[in-house]
Amino acid sequence: MHLESIHINSFRNYAKSDFSFADGISIITGPNGSGKTNLLDAVYYLCVGKSYFNGQDGNNVKHAETHFFIKGCFADLGRTDTVTVAYRLHDVKLITRNEVKYEKIAAHTGRYPVVVIDPDDTLLVVEGSEERRRLIDNILSQADTAYLEALISYNKFLQQRNSYLKQRYSQTTDHVLMDTFDAQLHRYGHQLHDYRLNLIQAIEPDFNSYYELLSGGRERTTIAYQSDLAQADLLQLLKGSRDKDMEYQRTTLGIHRDDYIISLNGKLLKKAGSQGQKKTAIVALKLALYQFVRRNKQMMPLLLLDDIFDKLDPDRLKNLLRCIDGDAFGQIMITDTEPGRMLQALETSRKKLHYIYLT
Repeated sequence: MHLESIHINSFRNYAKSDFSFADGISIITGPNGSGKTNLLDAVYYLCVGKSYFNGQDGNNVKHAETHFFIKGCFADLGRTDTVTVAYRLHDVKLITRNEVKYEKIAAHTGRYPVVVIDPDDTLLVVEGSEERRRLIDNILSQADTAYLEALISYNKFLQQRNSYLKQRYSQTTDHVLMDTFDAQLHRYGHQLHDYRLNLIQAIEPDFNSYYELLSGGRERTTIAYQSDLAQADLLQLLKGSRDKDMEYQRTTLGIHRDDYIISLNGKLLKKAGSQGQKKTAIVALKLALYQFVRRNKQMMPLLLLDDIFDKLDPDRLKNLLRCIDGDAFGQIMITDTEPGRMLQALETSRKKLHYIYLT
């Protein structure tokens, strides 16, 4: 599967533009502010139905316009799919595939899998667990629709439970209703926990291998899953924390607090790692997640790399480019500010190269 072309209308800094891509590596160059990252984000919109860099659809409408429109053509085994994403300010977002509207945007998730490596990904290390859960949820949702369905259901009942906890403050608690919420959170929570645990265990060998390759084998890494469910059954945890939840007016235990911990040479990467080590770990993690999606979907995801030349040292960057040049990766798009640097770095690539110059 690869993206052949894209049409962009009134999206971010683009008024109306058309681009074609190689099924190998598309190299997107141009000065800062020329729209390199915005082009990658438009590609991501086609694949996932939302922005990677800006969660609010309205913020992606070009200044002084009222809407944006993105259209792309995907090719796979001789078949071509046409996907469109249309959004008008203060209105619903419309996504179509081959001129058929999706009734639910979630139905589009995973059809055209994509993985992004971005400079700000280091937030996955330095920020709280929410950022790391969001990444895992994104990958698992693309890899398996059953996970996405369970996640939507869990979040629905979690929101209802939290809303009730806020509303009932200083009132008598309806424990029958709370039992209903707890039963549903237990049902879907254990499904999500099993998926996440399997993911972390599945990617650890690839994660360790990629980190070793990128760093030159100088450091040892581990990745481990942390969950409240390691202590007890979720239903038991929820009942045991009910008084505390009523006091805090929110659900204080559950898989919505899960995390995964990356260690380097036996020490927490978040606390002990240098900036270079953190960036290397995140790139290795993204590459491992790419392979997880590839195995589960039996297809090559798109790989989008934004501004990596300015974020990795020359040795690690050289190792990364050598890694993704192999048969384990499909279509790739890379952005950089310096065309000459890209040409030199990829001159021996085995993949077909296509250059896009932005001004």
